[in-house]
Amino acid sequence: MSVRPFRFVHATNLRLDQPLWGIGSITPEARRIAEDATLLALGHIVTACIDHRASCLLLTGNCFDAVHAFRARMALESACERLAEHDIEVFIVPGVIDPAATWTNGIHLPPNVTTFDRRPSEPVAVVRDSEVLATVEPYEERARTSERGKLSSGLRIGLVGAGQHAALQTAFAATQQNAGNAKLQTELHHAAQYGYLALGNGSERVTVSLGNGAAHDPGCPQPLDGQRTHAGGCSLIEVDRSGRVNIQQIPTAIVRREEIELSLAEGDTWDQLVEQMQAALLDREPLPTEKLWLVRWMITADAALAASLASSSARDELCELVEQELADDRGVIRQHEVDIRSDWLPGDRAELSGSTYEEFLEFLSERLPAEVERFRGRLPGLDWPEAGWVGHLIAAGERIDGQAVVARTQDLARRHLYPTEAAASRD
Repeated sequence: MSVRPFRFVHATNLRLDQPLWGIGSITPEARRIAEDATLLALGHIVTACIDHRASCLLLTGNCFDAVHAFRARMALESACERLAEHDIEVFIVPGVIDPAATWTNGIHLPPNVTTFDRRPSEPVAVVRDSEVLATVEPYEERARTSERGKLSSGLRIGLVGAGQHAALQTAFAATQQNAGNAKLQTELHHAAQYGYLALGNGSERVTVSLGNGAAHDPGCPQPLDGQRTHAGGCSLIEVDRSGRVNIQQIPTAIVRREEIELSLAEGDTWDQLVEQMQAALLDREPLPTEKLWLVRWMITADAALAASLASSSARDELCELVEQELADDRGVIRQHEVDIRSDWLPGDRAELSGSTYEEFLEFLSERLPAEVERFRGRLPGLDWPEAGWVGHLIAAGERIDGQAVVARTQDLARRHLYPTEAAASRD
């Protein structure tokens, strides 16, 4: 197959104007950035389309929540109008939170936008200078040769919206993790009719070869939850003359989450801790789109240093020292959360004999392991809002170590109970 080289951009799971989860207590300036993060990420997607002279933008579901959609609709309408000014087409397939009815009620999109809100839908050609670059259509499990014959040559693009063809999208994720699994490859043979299959779950970035093409999920442009510390973005797809696709990630995320573990030696001081925290931050380069970092520190120290950081005011002072002494001209605001873990000093357990801490330990040993097993057993039966999350959550549940949960809970109890009760017992 010989085609005219061209580029297009693929994004999914925009979740416009949805709040970021678990951001905690942050400054008003940081909160404003977090509240606008998904809308700003959309702006970066539009800029990528224009800067790279993309022929079209693919949006594969979960663009906005139909229930709370005013700012999201306005942002999307404005983005599509800006793309229309540059002769860039937009192809949209509905997802879980933006079903078909969402796209026919109260949203006003310019003529450059095609919304595949009905099934089956006819393929649409992307044309430049009277030449068909590609045909775009919702994914079907069976080849549709009659429509295909009417549209001449070009790359065939299939769209799979968020929550649609869940088994297929799950199989692609499994194929990426087990590339040599011949059975999975056989199950996906229907997908090979497409030169590019645009996936839409947006939970993870996925790329699977289809022989003469690729299936790809670009992931979320601005991750909402604290479990994702990787960079969010959209994807730029370049198509060469032979029809082969090259996929490149374009960063779009505004807010980045980092989890950093530090282990201090016995006797280390505040100064040494500050130096280690600064070094860890300097090792991490911000991406051009990032404006806010939410950094969670997990610090293991001896009991003396841990006790000195037990209060929230002490941890706030530590973070201020890190920021004051860290020369930073990179324009990123950082907000810190500090989690201190420590080993007990000799005699601590004796001092706390009969304390609230020991009562809490007894409660943990009696109840927590059973609660972990009950939670693990309920996961498969819960009604999750996104099909793409189900497999990840069930897998995470299977990996839960009851003893690790107990140990982590003990660490939290030490952080809150040890300094007060130990000091009281010494007095």
